Amino acid sequence: MKLLFHFLLLIIFLSGLSSTASATGFPAGKNNTTLINGLFYYHANAFWDINRNLSYYDEEGYYNSLTYRVYVEHGFSTNLTGIFSAPYTCGSFQNLSFAENRCSFGDIEAGFAYRFYYPKEDFMLSAKVLFLYPAYDSSTSPVPGFGYTGIEGSLIAAGGLLLGNTGAFYQISGGFRSYFETDIWQWIYSVNAGMGLANNLELLLELSGRWSNSGEVTFNPQNIFINTNFDFHKVSAGLLWMIRPASVGILGQVYLDYSGSQVAKGRSASLSLLLIL
Repeated sequence: MKLLFHFLLLIIFLSGLSSTASATGFPAGKNNTTLINGLFYYHANAFWDINRNLSYYDEEGYYNSLTYRVYVEHGFSTNLTGIFSAPYTCGSFQNLSFAENRCSFGDIEAGFAYRFYYPKEDFMLSAKVLFLYPAYDSSTSPVPGFGYTGIEGSLIAAGGLLLGNTGAFYQISGGFRSYFETDIWQWIYSVNAGMGLANNLELLLELSGRWSNSGEVTFNPQNIFINTNFDFHKVSAGLLWMIRPASVGILGQVYLDYSGSQVAKGRSASLSLLLIL
């Protein structure tokens, strides 16, 4: 059970903090609530074109954003977990000639994850459904999203093992995201792993990405969230320190975009506080 508890903490962090294909591989547990407050910084000064050639923005241009995100999980039963997430983002694009700035809420996400197959403690299959609501208008740039309601669905395989006396876990998720009243269709994936480094200290690793397709082929590198035909792939690493093993943790992560098409090439960092209530 101690090994399972460590898997649960790691999965909860990756569920609440991944900016692409978040997944809830382990249920929260009946009547358990987890709250994550995260602060994310993102910076991009280059982009990939349709042929994956890398270019830098003209006139020393760059895009920055700072996002505060609240993520909540609540266990309604042994296998059913409710999910809610709300970000507030301040983003800007500027170069030597002009600057655009905006602060607003982003896409609010709400849904559930259901564990439907768990033949043993260290392997589980779950399904997740999220509904997306844009809590902003799309009239001011840079916009924080597409500005449409939508739905996301994914399947998650999660499990764990012992590496000697050290607990480790893996999680593989894949699914789709679609926006109503549009032809935007996206495939998303995430591969995660983690292991203990020392007492109450865990290493987290992630590979994730997204493919997006629609009939709109226009590419605007200065307003990265309105492009609908693109793909990107990123890698991240982080450290989780459980200050109080059963209730309080701090996580720091760094991210790097390593491949893409018609999308910005950026890097980011995050610092988050986890509370198990």
